[in-house]
Amino acid sequence: GLSDDTVDDALRVLAGRRLLRSSGDLAELAHPLLVDAIERRLVPGEGAQVHARIAEALGASPGIQPGEIADHWRAAGRPDREVAPRAAAARWANDHFAYQEAWEGWLRVLELWDAGHRSNDIELFKEGIRFVRSERRVFALGVTVEGVPVEALVDNPGATGSAGATQILVRQ
Repeated sequence: GLSDDTVDDALRVLAGRRLLRSSGDLAELAHPLLVDAIERRLVPGEGAQVHARIAEALGASPGIQPGEIADHWRAAGRPDREVAPRAAAARWANDHFAYQEAWEGWLRVLELWDAGHRSNDIELFKEGIRFVRSERRVFALGVTVEGVPVEALVDNPGATGSAGATQILVRQ
């Protein structure tokens, strides 16, 4: 990695050119096209390392949405590290009435779980049942899984290729 002085110098150059946005101790590039340009210059494999470092930094920062951390772990190719923040993101979405987003988050957690990526922080069955039972609004809001309405999965669990997603529905 780069030394702290090198990083500070680079950040000062970006700030001087008004290409950096900062808030307290956090700094980010001011425009998504800058991020895109940087990503295109990375050599294969380097992007995963960058995403892993970003995920670690975000995970250590208070107030960061867990979905953002999970997305970086996913981009880093680290499903083992993605599970816990993805579940936290699903809980957060559910608590904020974003039921489709919560459902999609739980589907990803199930996919990771079925692939053997477990987290000791999560009692998956308990969390999933709690979500499905406490949020019956998912059915009323027309939430879908791979284009199939969730209520149809209760009667026909094989309606999608997501076996893990349907297992949670039929176990209740």
